[in-house]
Amino acid sequence: MVKWLTPRGVVNVGVGFVSGNTLSVGYVGASAGVVVYHLDGDHLTGTWTDIDASGHVYKETLTKLAEGEKITLPKGGPLF
Repeated sequence: MVKWLTPRGVVNVGVGFVSGNTLSVGYVGASAGVVVYHLDGDHLTGTWTDIDASGHVYKETLTKLAEGEKITLPKGGPLF
């Protein structure tokens, strides 16, 4: 299970599986889409698209929170 919190406070939740050094995740939240990550040293680099992307594919880096690290949601909670 993967949960994303974007800088704007958007929360997406997904489920996926690992095959070799690839993590593939389908997700829902503000939109629905798919992301494929590749293990790149100590982080995961990914390409993703969603229903609203009009066929565009984007890149991102997934970073795991450090042990004990907390995140703060924007005032009023996440934006969907």
